[in-house]
Amino acid sequence: MNRYSLSIPKKDFSDFFKIEPEVNYKARYNIAPTQECLVIDQNGSLVSDFFWGNTPEWANGKTLSQKQIGIDIQKADSILKRSKKCIIPADGFYLWKLIGKNEKIPFRFTQKTYEPFALAAIQESYENNSENMITIFRILFDTNHPENEYYKSSFPLIITLDKLEDWLNSDASSIQKFAEVSRSLQYESYSVTPQIENAQLDNPQLIHHIPPANQKGNYTLFD
Repeated sequence: MNRYSLSIPKKDFSDFFKIEPEVNYKARYNIAPTQECLVIDQNGSLVSDFFWGNTPEWANGKTLSQKQIGIDIQKADSILKRSKKCIIPADGFYLWKLIGKNEKIPFRFTQKTYEPFALAAIQESYENNSENMITIFRILFDTNHPENEYYKSSFPLIITLDKLEDWLNSDASSIQKFAEVSRSLQYESYSVTPQIENAQLDNPQLIHHIPPANQKGNYTLFD
């Protein structure tokens, strides 16, 4: 998973997450690695200057790997013990469904309730070459999710709204309990435009359902 959305209006964000977003809050439809993202840190504060995976300057035009943007929960014990947890507000995420050796179709996933949720993540800080402190986050991926076999990458670890504080205050030993809840969630999924792969695009049309089309924009009978 290397894209997600937070397309709910500002008022809905406040109602669901019980925290007031900043004045310039805006809906996002195609949030991608190296971008600055809205994050609730381990102290419960809402921040908007955390980078997903790393900064654009650090990436230098290269695509970040799955290991740079995420962590396998099966191997996360030591990282969770030394890193701070955070949560990433979202209302949908995207996965590419494999339909052949060289073909894939993008799908958007939301909860069946259509409520927003949080992506479980960890935050880390470092000093860059300009001696400025940079904070990044990496999303936790569930490599044992039963639906993974159909998609190019793993499902994220989802934290429901009633468990946000539990996640921030949890220890490494409880991650499997969160994974069990995450795997039991019911999703709506539908095919979206392959333009979602273009991180420069961020508009409402990206979350609209379209007939299944592969990464080249060719329509397919598979879904």
